[in-house]
Amino acid sequence: MSKRRKLFYVFIFWASVTGGPTLDSLRFPMEKESTTPGRKMMMRQTGTDLDAFLRDVAFIESGENHEIVSRYNMLGKYQFSWPTAKQHLKKWNLDTISKKDFLNRPDLQDSVMLANLDHNQKILDPYIKKYANQTIHGIQITRSGILAAAQFGPGKVIEFFEGVSKHGLYDGNGVHVGTYMQLFSNYRLPRRFAV
Repeated sequence: MSKRRKLFYVFIFWASVTGGPTLDSLRFPMEKESTTPGRKMMMRQTGTDLDAFLRDVAFIESGENHEIVSRYNMLGKYQFSWPTAKQHLKKWNLDTISKKDFLNRPDLQDSVMLANLDHNQKILDPYIKKYANQTIHGIQITRSGILAAAQFGPGKVIEFFEGVSKHGLYDGNGVHVGTYMQLFSNYRLPRRFAV
């Protein structure tokens, strides 16, 4: 018997004797693969709450690297454009912060992400109300999926729903806006994002 199998049986015995966790109750990341057009993506969903949503978006966007600058000059773990980051920083009188300081402040990047989610939700609320719980192009539409897809910009999400694409529904890496809708479709997000 292999060492791994022995450990498995010890775990099962321990759980049954102590009333400890069962295999079903342990949370393992769930792997999901996109089936939308364009570049295929795999992700590991680490949970369904807001913290997991933020962690999973950051992982897909940057590998959770808060100091990264992409070849398209997108910044930090959520890959914001500098104008988008500055728009939110200005609300807190922090618009004099440099890009370098922004990249060194993962907590500030989290705050900008929450503010951006709130901003995008206001813009996309009519589409959330109209399309949530429907299936479009084989994608189960949910609020969390729409808000994740807004990483492409809310305009791309609107183009997806209205069937009119002025610039294509792909980002610079060949990822389709529907990919984020599909991969991030089952998170339980709060109605408001505190910042």
